[in-house]
Amino acid sequence: MPQRTFFPSSDANLHPTARSRRSTLKATAALLALGPVLVGCGGDGDRKQITASGQEHLNDRKDVDINEALSSLETEHSATISLAVYNHEEDKTFLHHANEWSYEASIVKVPIALTLLRRAVFEQRTLTEEEKALIEAAISFSDNSSTTEIFRRIGTTGPGTDSEASSQSLNKTYELLGATKTRSEGTWGNNQTWAEDYVKIMRFIVEDIHWISKTDAEYLLETMNPNDWSQLWGVGSQKGQTVFGKQVQQVSVKNGWIQDEAGTWYVNSIGVVQTEDNTFSIALLSHGFSDVNIGYEVASTAVQAYFDHAG
Repeated sequence: MPQRTFFPSSDANLHPTARSRRSTLKATAALLALGPVLVGCGGDGDRKQITASGQEHLNDRKDVDINEALSSLETEHSATISLAVYNHEEDKTFLHHANEWSYEASIVKVPIALTLLRRAVFEQRTLTEEEKALIEAAISFSDNSSTTEIFRRIGTTGPGTDSEASSQSLNKTYELLGATKTRSEGTWGNNQTWAEDYVKIMRFIVEDIHWISKTDAEYLLETMNPNDWSQLWGVGSQKGQTVFGKQVQQVSVKNGWIQDEAGTWYVNSIGVVQTEDNTFSIALLSHGFSDVNIGYEVASTAVQAYFDHAG
């Protein structure tokens, strides 16, 4: 992979445009509604998706409209969208362009935080107040300096930096979470990832991670509650919404964005949407944007498209 220069996401560096995001999302949603609609009797070709590992996955027949809506969105913005959603109640996974990779950007801050939690359990202790403050800054405000400090700590107990040890520790967490392709190569943020890996990570946090306590898992999900503007798009845009006629009760999200040396933006959003009777683990990766703010809008519209068109 050619050497690239990256600018990881941090709310200190970027701010939303003055243009109303809500009106833009409504306009895009209206455009999608006019697009062609596939009925439930579509053939397997409409349902077939290639996974990150090259295997075939069949979406439900009633969910093919989601793929059509996402494809229309990609065409409109000349972008690539990869979406993976796990419906916990129905034990069903939806995939769209699951074989497309992206750079992790700041969504990696979730497995980095999990690695610190795992290390604390191994050392038979709870997180210190300083460690909690670092996690909350990294997750809630996408603070890069706090993340770099956590990354250092998961690899060494002394002063200085041991990026190889940090990567090994993070990669062990990926393995434990069932992420098969995502790996750190001595850094954080600019490694390749796939939506399939991250939907597994979010699913594990919700359902059961045996190597951290349920209290720790709930703490992390609560820390991911979107309040800062940087977390209110993508999965975060579902806060306060209604899903399948049910009020959304809790949203947990981590957004990330990163620019390569050619000026192209990679925009990602992972998280969990919970109603009173269902939970959805979501991973959205996208790239191809010259304007990062458009990427934010597309991420929100793509997540909404799933809930608008899911059977």
